[in-house]
Amino acid sequence: MQTFHFIFTSDTHGHVFPSDYALHRPDSHCLANLARSIEKDGNTLVLDGGDSLQGTPLLQYYLAHRADYAIHPVAAAFNAMQLDYFTLGNHDFNFGYDALREYLCALHAQCLCANVEDLGGELPLARTAIHTLENGLRIGLAGVVTDWVNVWEQPENLKKLRVTDTFTAAKAALEELRGRCDLTVLLYHGGFEEDVHTGQLLSDSGENIACRIARELDYDLLLTGHQHIPEEGLRIGHSWAVQTPANVGACIEGTAERLESANAEEAVSTVTWQFTSALKEPGPQAVEALCAKLQPLEDATQQWLDQVVCSVAEAVPPEEKLDAAIHGSRVAALFNAVQMQATGAELSCTSLTNSALGIPKELTMRNILTLCPFSNTLVVLEVTPEILRQALERCAEYYELKDGEPQ
Repeated sequence: MQTFHFIFTSDTHGHVFPSDYALHRPDSHCLANLARSIEKDGNTLVLDGGDSLQGTPLLQYYLAHRADYAIHPVAAAFNAMQLDYFTLGNHDFNFGYDALREYLCALHAQCLCANVEDLGGELPLARTAIHTLENGLRIGLAGVVTDWVNVWEQPENLKKLRVTDTFTAAKAALEELRGRCDLTVLLYHGGFEEDVHTGQLLSDSGENIACRIARELDYDLLLTGHQHIPEEGLRIGHSWAVQTPANVGACIEGTAERLESANAEEAVSTVTWQFTSALKEPGPQAVEALCAKLQPLEDATQQWLDQVVCSVAEAVPPEEKLDAAIHGSRVAALFNAVQMQATGAELSCTSLTNSALGIPKELTMRNILTLCPFSNTLVVLEVTPEILRQALERCAEYYELKDGEPQ
């Protein structure tokens, strides 16, 4: 019996070093700790589904000062993990072509992204790959990213790139692999458009099409991401599908066993694959050599976070989420006032963390990034009263009513 083992991460969002930057304390949910706990042999592939460059103060500081550092922190962490193949996520385009090139060139792994065309000719991209394991099994791999990159991304970041239709590229990549390998794998930076347990359609926007891919194409293994909804493994159509949580909450470890049944009358045999997979959290210890290499960057990041940016006349005590939603938030009011002053807009909206947080009299970068941990882009839009009402109604759907009161 031949067996293929896989270890899959996705949406790690810059969680490289064992630090919780908001609370200023150690945190084991990072690539440095995951790398320490990975056991790999010649029949194992380590794979990643993208969204690696955005999400922590360490990466924010590094990308602003990367000329000062010889080591790319995310690439160094994935290299320590012995990453083999990966695809791009939508956030990996956020910092422009040059930052993406530097990242890809620093990695030992091969980037597979069949629906990204490199017009600049400088990125080490491939559409597909065939990897022969130690036991002789040929694993065919392809990668695609949600084509909603074209909706979200700043046009200047895509000048040297073309992102094409996700499904069309996944189908073409499968045809390239067909007949040349024993098992096919699709790394898809996108999620499920249905509730995978009930079949209820959640969205038909095209942002997430994993269920369509699983039913209409016949990849054996479908590794998804983007939605941050952990799914240890289930059968959809022809494919065994999984998804990891975000921020290195856990990886997926799985096994595919090759089963062969013979038909004596027709003198043929049928091959099927039996999959098992489960979530695995990082261990308590990190790779010390990796942390030592990244320590100067970590120290600089912590110093930057503790810089006082400004002071306010009065501290704002922590606000409970529901109370702030019903009666208003002084924290959100401050963010919105700054945004309106910067843009000249008539109204403003912002998104805050779910934690109950306030504003101290002296604000540091750590306070600001704790209050608003998202690397969002400030955008001014024209809206009609009807669109504005629809947006407010959508926000209200977050809450449930009990005896007429929001919960």
